[in-house]
Amino acid sequence: MKLLPALVLGAVVAQDYYFDANGERKKKKTKVTKSDACGCTEMPKNGPDAVATCVSDGGKRKTIDWTCPATGTTQRFTNVKCRRIKKMSLNEQCGDLTCNCKSEVDAFVATMSPDEGQAVGTCTNARKKPTYKLFCDTDSDNIHDAGEVSQEFKVKCRNGEIRKNRFDQLLCGNSIIGGDGWESGPASMPSGLTCADPTNPFSARRKRKIKDFATSKIVGGQTVDRKTTWPWIVKTPGCGGSIISANPSGTNDWILTAAHCCDGLSSMNVIVGSEDRMIGGASTDEEFQVTSISITKHPDYNGNLGSSNSPGSDVCLVEVPNLTDSQPAGCNDCWKPVCLPSTHVDDKRLCYVAGWGTISSGGSSSTFLRDVGVHAFSQEACTSIPDMSGLVQDNEFCAGVPDFNGDGITDGGKDSCQGDSGGPLVCEESGTAVIYGVVSWGFGCAFPDNPGVYAKVSSFTSWIFSTMNS
Repeated sequence: MKLLPALVLGAVVAQDYYFDANGERKKKKTKVTKSDACGCTEMPKNGPDAVATCVSDGGKRKTIDWTCPATGTTQRFTNVKCRRIKKMSLNEQCGDLTCNCKSEVDAFVATMSPDEGQAVGTCTNARKKPTYKLFCDTDSDNIHDAGEVSQEFKVKCRNGEIRKNRFDQLLCGNSIIGGDGWESGPASMPSGLTCADPTNPFSARRKRKIKDFATSKIVGGQTVDRKTTWPWIVKTPGCGGSIISANPSGTNDWILTAAHCCDGLSSMNVIVGSEDRMIGGASTDEEFQVTSISITKHPDYNGNLGSSNSPGSDVCLVEVPNLTDSQPAGCNDCWKPVCLPSTHVDDKRLCYVAGWGTISSGGSSSTFLRDVGVHAFSQEACTSIPDMSGLVQDNEFCAGVPDFNGDGITDGGKDSCQGDSGGPLVCEESGTAVIYGVVSWGFGCAFPDNPGVYAKVSSFTSWIFSTMNS
């Protein structure tokens, strides 16, 4: 029969061709596979550069060696299915992944100032919630080697910022909040400091030499003798303030406080010369009260302290009647002014803050004036603290307790608190008392890794003198 050759031919080529409904011969489509990887095209989720070598092809189950060209290390996946490979991870990442948040993570890592090695952030899982590994690259090979400290977790990013960030920014240590170079000194403000010329900004003659760091010099807040140590501090409604002038008789004087202490007020009473937080306290022969003539908040202040849309500027000037004319007969040098600065204080300096505020976060207020020593942080150190990142403005600064115990975060335990707002942060400059900060805001009081935030007085010195002299 004439069909026989065709049938024989069909039998011969059946594995390569087939006949369609019209009897035309068609070539079969064959699946192209990579024989060296057992036919698997999937890659481990953290190994885009890894090279696959098939060791054993047991049907659906494969054994594959994955080699990373950058390091030469090989890792074997045994008894796996192709579709499972893309869900698996190599012990070490091989190649860069394209991940969300990469620019935000790079910017975050760039703010770190480690004591040893270099902090490196690499994406280990490129998904909607990418996983990053932060490790301390002590040998600078950009590879996470055995023994190098690391941390891995998921992050989100939105509007150019990392959200729900839990990176340990101090993974490699951070000399800007710990280490050496912090000024030592007494626990409390030295007595007898003065301001010889409050009519002009004070300029430190030279950078202060710091010989050692204070691990045990500050032991906590304590009550103080206001007249000998803090003669410039005053009480305003719910806040503190500082006398910044000593004008001749008949000329009004001025009080510096925080703008948020002036919110909603057209007038306020200012108490001068008080040891006790209540009027009529322990120093009634020297204590007196004046009523404000004017209240002027800084024009840039908007009330959104501690937020990304805050301009800072938390300062307010209160004009009062001449204090010398107003003081009682028993006042014998019962008050003095504090000097305004021309420039900001050097970082790592030991300064002091005082007030009648609460002695713990949410606790009870102090009956008598207390002070505590805190260290001034640089802007870089302040913004390296996760809770402060993006919130502390250029006209603000942090002060607190450095990382003396070496656990990678500021130690806490010393701080201003509720009721101390508007009060002074003062540093001693060769026998002169200079107010470098005004108590502004913070997260709680004296918590680790949450130093207090202060208005940077040097940023407002020109505005202050201009307002007083207008």
